Amino acid sequence: MHLVVFDIDGTLTNTSQVDHACYWRALCEVFGIVAHQPDWSGFCHVTDLGIACEACERYLGRVANRQELDAVRQRLVALLEVALIVKDPRTFQIRGASAALALLRESPDFAIALATGGFRASAEVKLRRAGLFDASIPWASSDDAVAREQIMRVAAARAAEKYAVEFAAFTQVGDYRCRTTKSALLTKSFIRPFAVYAFQCCVRSIDRRPLTGS
Repeated sequence: MHLVVFDIDGTLTNTSQVDHACYWRALCEVFGIVAHQPDWSGFCHVTDLGIACEACERYLGRVANRQELDAVRQRLVALLEVALIVKDPRTFQIRGASAALALLRESPDFAIALATGGFRASAEVKLRRAGLFDASIPWASSDDAVAREQIMRVAAARAAEKYAVEFAAFTQVGDYRCRTTKSALLTKSFIRPFAVYAFQCCVRSIDRRPLTGS
């Protein structure tokens, strides 16, 4: 069986810009930061938990406590719930995302998991607003780990437990390529989010045929 792990923002949901704005606002309000939104790539761990912890150290010179991190999560969810109001969920879907997920669910040769650098609660809001939330899909978030590589491993482990199989191949679909080793996740390929529609077509062409690799 082939495991396909999707990122969420910019991969399944068209929510990257609004998420970045709401997240930075939540950080500023909770920590009292007065600064322009920085370049996320300058942070050690580009995840909601990692950036929140490092931002506190960078701007306030101290370690964030659990109450503050919980407050960031709650404020971010509140901001997203207001920002992502629209009648048509397809507004927040990346083209081909819904069809690709549906196609993979129906195939006996593929398994799905989600791995996001965002907080679970805020990620769920985005998936629900886009009409893509499925409680049966195993996933992991920055609530599970601070590093993206570890989040990917947790998602893969939960998928293996759910499907009770040893995966023959692994594909990551997202805008952040994790440096996960083959020993951890077997044969691996990587697809950037703009190729989700093409990936959907590719899956359709190989669906129900024996896999020869990733």
